[in-house]
Formats: sequence, C-alpha cells, structure tokens
Amino acid sequence: MQHLTSFLANLDRMLPIKKAERDYYLHFSTFLEKYEESKMKKSNKQGEFAHVQLLSGESNATLKHKLAEIGRSFQNPFVHISNWVKGEVLTLNALIACVEYA
Repeated sequence: MQHLTSFLANLDRMLPIKKAERDYYLHFSTFLEKYEESKMKKSNKQGEFAHVQLLSGESNATLKHKLAEIGRSFQNPFVHISNWVKGEVLTLNALIACVEYA
C-alpha cells in the first residue's frame, strides 16, 4: 500500500510535465512556420540557404501536416497509469476497512 501511494505521488508530479510536452508538440510546427516567415522577410531571399524552407510553401505542406498530427495524436499514458493506481489504492483501502470492521 505504501509503495502504491508513493508511486501515485510520483505520477501526480509527472502528469503536468507530460501535458506540457504534448502542448509543445502542438505548437512546434506553428513556431517553425513563423520562424521561416520572419527569416524570409529579414533576409529578402539572400544568402546561400535562403531558398531552403522546411514548412513554408505548398510542396512542404505534408511535413507541416505531419508535425501538427503528432501533437494532436500524442496521448499521455501516465493518465491511464495514474487512474489505475488510484483504483488499486481505493480497492486496498476498502479491503483494509472491511478487515478492520470485521
């Protein structure tokens, strides 16, 4: 029982971190796109690699879509583990209460 409650406390600290990670995935493609746009405006298409674009332009729409999809489809497995541990703790507490009552 003590081990489960300790594990649950660790999971409660991990859940916000994993949620933030998912949010970072969601915003990453938007960040890259804005970076490329500002780079193009600033350099006026001058320089050796000015023509290189990872996300901007019609030919790169697939990569942009894939990055956005990664963020949307990312699931946090720690939520399921946390719910399972909470259920185990509640079950054990109920069993302990039954034994103490009897």
